[in-house]
Amino acid sequence: MTEMLSVTFDFFRNALLRRWARREVAFQQIICRAKSYAAVAAVLLVSAGCGSGPSGPQRYPLSGTVTYEGKPVVRAEIFLAPNDDLGNTGPGSVAVVENGAFQVMAAKGIVGGPYRVSITSRSPVPLPEGESFTPQFPPQEIEVELPAQGGSYDFALPLAKQ
Repeated sequence: MTEMLSVTFDFFRNALLRRWARREVAFQQIICRAKSYAAVAAVLLVSAGCGSGPSGPQRYPLSGTVTYEGKPVVRAEIFLAPNDDLGNTGPGSVAVVENGAFQVMAAKGIVGGPYRVSITSRSPVPLPEGESFTPQFPPQEIEVELPAQGGSYDFALPLAKQ
């Protein structure tokens, strides 16, 4: 009789353990699914704010020329930073000047208004290691009023200070 009770007890105990084990596995699957859904939701929320459309103010293209002492600048970089001291909080931009001309596309363009412009001379060709470059002109910083709808602007850089 004791043996029969022991077998019966073992049977019910094993049945309960199997049932709890299935519940634990099911619970772990639910938690795993919930984490997966949360991760997918987080990715969707983050990606919804990235590149889903134009953000910020309308930008406009800008092109023009850069001369130094009346001659076209061979190669330079031009940095266009909005002058926040004068109320322009729009985006900045950058362009490469090649043979006196530059162009900024609308996607990376300007909003117009007061800007601080920095123009730095660059080497027209890559230099071998160890060689130095003599700039065509010293770095120039200018404050200008750029056209509100983009367009064209020509920079005539002043003479270098002697």
